[in-house]
Amino acid sequence: GEVLNVSDDTARFSDAQVKRWAYSGGDMTAAYQVTTTGLYTHDDDTLVHDFFYVMNDDRNDGGTGTCTQTAVDGLTTPAAYGTTTGANFIRPTIRSDRNFALWAPSTTLGSFGEGHVYYWAREYMLWQKQALVDLGVLTLGSFNNYTKALLIVNACAGGAGNFDGNFKVTTRNNDGENLGTILLPEVCRSGNSNCGATDYADSKSGNLYTYEGGGGYHFPGVITHELNHFVLIDYFGVANSLNCSSNIEQKYFQEGGIGRTLPQIFWASRFGIEYLPGDTNLLFRSDGVSGRPHDPADANSLNHLSDFACADGTGDPYGWGGVVAQPMWEIYHGKKVVGSTLVNMGKPAADLGMIKAMYYAADMTAASTTRNRAQLANRFMEFWELFSTAVSTTKADWCDVWEHHGVGGSIDSDFCS
Repeated sequence: GEVLNVSDDTARFSDAQVKRWAYSGGDMTAAYQVTTTGLYTHDDDTLVHDFFYVMNDDRNDGGTGTCTQTAVDGLTTPAAYGTTTGANFIRPTIRSDRNFALWAPSTTLGSFGEGHVYYWAREYMLWQKQALVDLGVLTLGSFNNYTKALLIVNACAGGAGNFDGNFKVTTRNNDGENLGTILLPEVCRSGNSNCGATDYADSKSGNLYTYEGGGGYHFPGVITHELNHFVLIDYFGVANSLNCSSNIEQKYFQEGGIGRTLPQIFWASRFGIEYLPGDTNLLFRSDGVSGRPHDPADANSLNHLSDFACADGTGDPYGWGGVVAQPMWEIYHGKKVVGSTLVNMGKPAADLGMIKAMYYAADMTAASTTRNRAQLANRFMEFWELFSTAVSTTKADWCDVWEHHGVGGSIDSDFCS
């Protein structure tokens, strides 16, 4: 809100320009380019924020090697990786005039991707910043001292994106070295000679990547999902771990639980997306088990603990996290499934309370002897008991929601009344 913007811009730089993708009505397949002006940055000539640095693997004059880890070979700077004292380095785009809006998605050196990632990462972190202050992991006003992440655009890495808490890479001026790192791998654009037109066609847009204007970069849901790992691990000390014999299921609620629900809530808040959008393109990963809402008209859409029992090495952490993602999504929207009917119930008055409840639950679960999904439900309800004015009928409804998904058995009865 307004207070955050004033705090964020104090004695800093607020006249940068970036080009990035916007999304019509939140539709991930309906991207279009916009230029955002008057944008805050922490640095005077690069895209650095209070919470992160943005670097570009394709920015050392196109790299000095070929990356074969991605789907289509791209350029990379191999000597920069695995060390913080490499012979080469990766770097950001540098603009003394603070105009980062000069590049289209198709152009080489990936500067459009830097602007796109910077914009959406900043929006997400500002959206939850006050929650981090209220929970005691940030001191409002001391933004010079915030723990930052390193975001690498056009990274030479497999998969669709990941957070690595112990990543080694050499950067210009050592910015962002030895920090938790988010790798956003290279995808096709016309500036990559190994890509054909069908590799970056607009029709390929979806949950993971946006393709428009002859190029492809990550959909904001991926960026915000990885930022969740950064916040949970670096600010709250919540490990991304799984050990079923020891009742440790933090990986499930990092990946498919909070890691799905918070990005979905951010998107829903921004675009006014309802509990059950008619189009799965309106909600991050809602076309799969991990991100789907429970539809009362479809019994098979329920994510229940009995179908997703803890399983070391075999349970998909995204789908298995859906057991807690669905209840949190229902509570956020104030919707309760009763038989084949969706009925209204009380809901959090503002996003802020929901964000705090989810991070509090993860933090307290990580400090518990039992660190499973049922304990997460218990700690989530504990937050509302201790720090809210939620009435007894609302808390009872929320406990019913958790129980409906098989994870209500550990909730203290006092938290449900």
